[in-house]
Amino acid sequence: MQKILAFLIVALSAGLAHADLPDPEVDSSPNRVLTLNSVASLPGPLFPKHWEVYAAPGVIFDRNINHLLINSTINSNKKIADTALHTEAGASYAPDWSRRFKPFFEYSYERFDYQNNPGFSFYDHQLYGAFDYWMTRRWALDLGTEANWYADETGLVTDDQSYHSGLRWRHRRSRMRFGYVFRKDNYIFTLGKNSHANSGYLELSHTFRHRQTIFASYYYRKNSAEEPIYSYQSHSTEVGWTQYWTNKIRTVCLGSYTDKPYDHYDDRFGAKRHEKTFGVTLKPSYAFYPTVRLIGIYSYLVNRSNVDTKSYIDQIYTLKLEARF
Repeated sequence: MQKILAFLIVALSAGLAHADLPDPEVDSSPNRVLTLNSVASLPGPLFPKHWEVYAAPGVIFDRNINHLLINSTINSNKKIADTALHTEAGASYAPDWSRRFKPFFEYSYERFDYQNNPGFSFYDHQLYGAFDYWMTRRWALDLGTEANWYADETGLVTDDQSYHSGLRWRHRRSRMRFGYVFRKDNYIFTLGKNSHANSGYLELSHTFRHRQTIFASYYYRKNSAEEPIYSYQSHSTEVGWTQYWTNKIRTVCLGSYTDKPYDHYDDRFGAKRHEKTFGVTLKPSYAFYPTVRLIGIYSYLVNRSNVDTKSYIDQIYTLKLEARF
């Protein structure tokens, strides 16, 4: 699932033991169709299988894990490299109840074990459900909900819940989604970061000759936190392209940009923060068998901030073996 390409960031808490869990500030949308894992299958059926089970063990080489501490006063320019063992597994179910009503349910689990800085290690559980009702051949009502629980070795640290409603459109090889998302974030140890967000999303894709797919998305988020310094609004865009060179070799390319001005002056930094993040991701893969694929991922991230210590450059290398049944 391509939430990782949405640039995973880490929450700060009052104690160091809880300084390294993913921050629900990360901009995410209900893009279960336009993820790097699933976009290559467009424009086939939205949910082509009733059941699917997957597992993907891997390893991540991060050249600068300090970029994860987005709300810390720690200098993100100071590069600290680390290796993380990454485990991902899950299952989905798409019952064929009727021609018009298309539900979809998914559970996934992810774990990141950093080898030199175990304080950054965490795991999360995710539940997702979508309910599409095709009103006509072209248009469907798109409803869904999602819940995440993030924890480290001490237990639960943060959780979030989101609900989306919108419309789907399809015509031949083209797809579109747009709608509204409400999200609520709860922090166990960090004061002032509990928040709610109102968001809008738009996703587009088109497939050429069943081997090439281009896709794009736009996501707006207005985040309101208990402590004003954590409130912000953001605009995020992604554009990408997937290519099947042969039945076994596939590449995916993704470019992203996020503009994120905070709403209030932050005494810790002596400024009203404004972040601009650029990203490029390349994802080649090779299928040994129809259900087993070796995947490499390279991500290059650049964050420009009006707070010098929060600007950074990072490179992340990932290698994993994915099996889907």
